[in-house]
Amino acid sequence: MSRLMNLNEPIPDEFFIFVDQFNPITHHNFNLIGTFTSGAFGSLATLPEFAEKYINGSASYLPFEPCDG
Repeated sequence: MSRLMNLNEPIPDEFFIFVDQFNPITHHNFNLIGTFTSGAFGSLATLPEFAEKYINGSASYLPFEPCDG
């Protein structure tokens, strides 16, 4: 049986993806490419350190880092 990479639980039969179809950027990207890909998925392919953090559950999904000053 296949299992989720980061939780070691069985892979669900269904996934729900929520998309804001009224967001102009989302609308444009879907019409241009025809698919949606999560930022986390893209990061898994390009950043080996992110994959390790994803697997051990310490990945941060915030789009920014707080400013110190």
